[in-house]
Amino acid sequence: MEGVSKEEQQAISRTLINHGYELLGPVGKGGFASVFKIKSIKYNTNFVVKRVLLNDSPSLREKETDGEIQALQGLMHPFIIKMYEFFKDENALYIVLEYCENGSIVNLIEKGPLNIKQFKAIAKQILEALNFCHSKNIAHRDIKPANILLDSYNRVRLADFGLAHHLSEGAFLNKHSGSLAFMAPEIVKKTEYDPLAADVWALGITFYWMATGEFPFPKNTREELVNSIKLGHIQFPQEFDHKIRQLINMMCKYIPSKRPSVKSILEMDIFTSGDAPTRGISLRSMKSSKTRRLIASTIQMITPKVGNASARGEIHGNCPPVKKLTASEDEGGNATLRGSTLNIFKSFKMSGSHVPRLPKKNCSNPTFSDYQMDDIME
Repeated sequence: MEGVSKEEQQAISRTLINHGYELLGPVGKGGFASVFKIKSIKYNTNFVVKRVLLNDSPSLREKETDGEIQALQGLMHPFIIKMYEFFKDENALYIVLEYCENGSIVNLIEKGPLNIKQFKAIAKQILEALNFCHSKNIAHRDIKPANILLDSYNRVRLADFGLAHHLSEGAFLNKHSGSLAFMAPEIVKKTEYDPLAADVWALGITFYWMATGEFPFPKNTREELVNSIKLGHIQFPQEFDHKIRQLINMMCKYIPSKRPSVKSILEMDIFTSGDAPTRGISLRSMKSSKTRRLIASTIQMITPKVGNASARGEIHGNCPPVKKLTASEDEGGNATLRGSTLNIFKSFKMSGSHVPRLPKKNCSNPTFSDYQMDDIME
């Protein structure tokens, strides 16, 4: 297995086997985390596992991973990636996540910019996911194309909550992290900022990229990119859809307080008019119009309404929700709640995780960048 020693591979495999998974292969590796494709032995279903090393700056890893797990536990939504369980061995923490067979929207845009209908469908799903996060006072803080994954039907899954932050109402932050190309000017200038407004900016830049296949700022050098973002002036191609241009201009207002909330964006005419999709389903890769109609009608029946508490069961079949750790479990030594932050680094055991059987498709594998953030600026 490339990039993993034989001894390390055996140790990872033992840990996974102990929790009912077979190691299939690496997806990629970063500074302190690796992502592997795995299979549930009991359910014969593929997942990915994010393995976070704890022996390098353990307190920092604990804090970052703690926040990611806490965010994912509280964000059960049809367009947000699902965490199924987590466990650890003596060296690392393992987070089992939904396997998104079609990679990220990066793979989709490689075929060319989205047309207006496709743009609306994908954009609305992303907005629904981010609106749910913001309604729970959670800022994502790393919105970008590589963190927007697609399932086997090209339905969106917002992913990578490694930088997510739970906010008190009206709170500003002064930690300047994220992916540079999608950072708002106020973050690049290292001033205090509203992370919800910064999410809106990052999504606006993502929408520009979806509609054009390009970034609005030059990326020849890091310095040039930083200076362009600080100026905040976005230029559009001459032939550009008026409604999408208006949308991006509003989302990328230079003054953060003038940017609309995600909720108000969803109420804009582009997403509420008669030609706007009621459910964002991309059927781009399906060539037969008869097949498209058949699958579209099927998806319409099985896709849950946003915000439905039983959404996970409705999407994947009749299965109980993922088990959530509670304060009462702390008394049994399984996990503890320290204030409002889940302390997962006590000894714990998650049993009875219910893993649904997912549809199988022969699709290209996601890349590591689809599961892991890059170009982080602290």
